[in-house]
Amino acid sequence: MSRKLGQIIAVRENTWMIRIAMGCDPQTKQRSYYNRTVHGSLRQAQKFLGKKVNELGAYIERDGAKIRLDQYLDQWLKTVKSRICSKTFESYESLLAKYIRPSLGKKPIVAIRPLDVQAVYQYMSDRGLSPRTVQGAHWVLNAAFRQAWQWEMILEVPTKGAKLPRIRRREMRVFSVEETKTFLKVALPTM
Repeated sequence: MSRKLGQIIAVRENTWMIRIAMGCDPQTKQRSYYNRTVHGSLRQAQKFLGKKVNELGAYIERDGAKIRLDQYLDQWLKTVKSRICSKTFESYESLLAKYIRPSLGKKPIVAIRPLDVQAVYQYMSDRGLSPRTVQGAHWVLNAAFRQAWQWEMILEVPTKGAKLPRIRRREMRVFSVEETKTFLKVALPTM
């Protein structure tokens, strides 16, 4: 697991110091930090920390800043392989290889935003892929990002809130009288 992405340190009542590790200078080997004093409740300090961490994005030292989505997906697939059946695993690999990796694979996982994910889904829909295929890609990508979030590699799940195409349900069609007679004529001798 990676380190926490920031600290909230109580200075005095309703005063907090926000500290975020920004990394280590390669030449001097000294750590740098973003420090800010915030006045208000602990909840306000937590909101400020979350907002600031999102603003600073890839500048923050964390695992997700160093790994591309392709690399992460390989690692994630290894962990889920033992928990799912082989056919499901092949389906995951196929969806990721065809639709997700070509467009988002080279980006660091911390740099992927909800708008990037939505653009992939829109591109898939524009290509004429079925809503079921788009939803399948979303389910796999969402599961991968939720795991990255649990491993503290990212701050938020970029698939959250994505708008997916609706699956249109077809009206159930029943046989006409003539079709029923034809069906029974064919089916009865086989019984």
